[in-house]
Amino acid sequence: MILKNLKNIKCKINTTALNLKESDFVDYNKNIEYLTNTEIENLISVNEAIKLVNRFHSYFHFEQSYAYNLLADCYFLLQDKQKAIEIYEKAIFQDHLNTIAIKSLIFASDTENSKQKYIAQLSKLNENYEINFNSDLLLIRTNKGYAPQFRYEREYIKFATLNSEVLVQNKEVDLLDKAIKLVEIKTFTEAKKILDILKINSHRKNIADALIALNIEDVEIAIKYLKEAVINLEARHKSYHQEASLIYLKRASIFKNLGEIELFKNDLVKANDLDVETYNKFVLERIE
Repeated sequence: MILKNLKNIKCKINTTALNLKESDFVDYNKNIEYLTNTEIENLISVNEAIKLVNRFHSYFHFEQSYAYNLLADCYFLLQDKQKAIEIYEKAIFQDHLNTIAIKSLIFASDTENSKQKYIAQLSKLNENYEINFNSDLLLIRTNKGYAPQFRYEREYIKFATLNSEVLVQNKEVDLLDKAIKLVEIKTFTEAKKILDILKINSHRKNIADALIALNIEDVEIAIKYLKEAVINLEARHKSYHQEASLIYLKRASIFKNLGEIELFKNDLVKANDLDVETYNKFVLERIE
């Protein structure tokens, strides 16, 4: 295998995938970009970057699965069962342990064969089929049954940067978290006033807007906001795989230069598994 020179290829995972700013970091040794974009190839730094990258793998799956749950619920409210089923399937693809989506699929399925397929899927997870489908406020059932990994933006930032200290003040983040808390206690009018002035690019904002729309039974508007949340998450998830693949390729390059050929090959496999396009962009097949 021939690996292209990656020295001048910069990792941009904070901006394109993780939605983080430089000011979010207290410790730069927890900053994946800082550890990866070094002038001199440093195996210790890249090893640490890979450990940090791997922490986010499940995060995107759980957040997407939650957003798909809500979006599918909305289509079910509009009696578009086929669209709802399609999106519940996406929720399960992201997290096969999402029993709320599986139970919803049983409820939404029109054929006995489909119902039995999902019931069997549920039984493998040692769960029984019980569902109370409240068509007025599906979000209550979904929120309690399958919660996002992080409800608040600052909670996520602390996880993403491994910061236990108080973070730098960020008015937009603090206002968003305030609005989310207001939604949770059903103070929708005040929450909406805050959300309408925010420019922050976060799927949590989209979801908060959607929950407010559902409160006034404007399902079409809720779908609009949830689609925006899904588009945001899908794009960031894809970018995460691309950037993670690049980091594995950077480490593969270091291993090759050190003569560690088996480790070099192992990282090529991992890079390919993460994102084929990134792999093909930088790895050339040797012609014998």
